[in-house]
Amino acid sequence: MLYLQFQHSAIMDFKKEFWGNVVVEIVNLKRATYIESESFGNILDEDIKGGKQKFVIDLSCCEFIDPIFTGKLIMTMRNLLNRGGRLALVKPNYFTQDGVSVDNLALRVFNIFESRKEAVLSLGLEAEGAFKEAVGEEEARLLVNS
Repeated sequence: MLYLQFQHSAIMDFKKEFWGNVVVEIVNLKRATYIESESFGNILDEDIKGGKQKFVIDLSCCEFIDPIFTGKLIMTMRNLLNRGGRLALVKPNYFTQDGVSVDNLALRVFNIFESRKEAVLSLGLEAEGAFKEAVGEEEARLLVNS
């Protein structure tokens, strides 16, 4: 797959990918807690200030997300909505089949998807450049036009 990637820290807690006009932030943490929430919020705020409006937050590595980290996600979503932006999540691996988690009901305010690709497409991806290369030109055309 070809798309742009950036590492945010030496320990690779967060990884950024650009899928066309969508920023995909991958949270490489088993436990997303208040300790990481501030630095992650700063990463998101920097992109929003830079004019980015479509975000996917991939939480599929997370086995636990504390309320402070969830609050940071909610604040980011609110900030994006006020600017005309959108945010989608890739579900954490502790969610049940129906997407409900007893641990973190607050995440239910988000649009939550099974995969990055589904989440990215839900945001109205412009199928150009890196995305075409990542999923294939024919599939990109079919998915965007469906």
